[in-house]
Amino acid sequence: MEALHVATESAIESGIFKGVKTLGAGLIISHLLYTDDVLFVVDWNESNFQNLARMLRCFHLSSGLKVNFSKSQLYGVGVGNDEMSQKASILDCKVGVFLFIYLGLPVGANMGLVKNWKPTVERFENQLSLWKARTLSFGGRVTLIKAVLGNLPTYYFSLFNAPVEVVKRLEKIRRRFPWGGCLENNKISWVPWFKVVALIEDGGLGIGSLSATNKALMVKWSV
Repeated sequence: MEALHVATESAIESGIFKGVKTLGAGLIISHLLYTDDVLFVVDWNESNFQNLARMLRCFHLSSGLKVNFSKSQLYGVGVGNDEMSQKASILDCKVGVFLFIYLGLPVGANMGLVKNWKPTVERFENQLSLWKARTLSFGGRVTLIKAVLGNLPTYYFSLFNAPVEVVKRLEKIRRRFPWGGCLENNKISWVPWFKVVALIEDGGLGIGSLSATNKALMVKWSV
């Protein structure tokens, strides 16, 4: 994969392969690599696709590693179906459709809509259904909330600003668990939730607020 990265950078420096320039600082993105997964981001013109096909062919001949084009897909932004099919034929891959999942995240979805957070909410609910709150001590429940329920949405929270309704739903699931409640029934909450999530030095249990976590993770992008 390092060799493929070097080959792509060399093609860009030679001017035979062009990525997409972002707004603001003008960063040019041409490819993203994660283990054996590669995402090419290119300017939409035929020479780019032709040269990408040649580059992948050279990579195969030099390394012995062949791209599985039957599992590869081409996505275009603001491009018609006919042109998509024509460009896909150059690479001998399939035409992809938005929305799709890449590294566990939805690409092409409006994450301001509550419905697109359904997988995260379902993970919360599924995880909670695996535990038997009544068989755990209070300390055990708090530990599970901190270690699991508090961290499940972190991946999404680090990239998307969660809608208020989603945060409320996730907090409702967490709020029931310490007192022995579950999705089917609720128990009396003996302490207000805002006190439970507060820092230990402030008299809370240090569980932390999901809303505050989301905001803190989003702020890092402005640094």
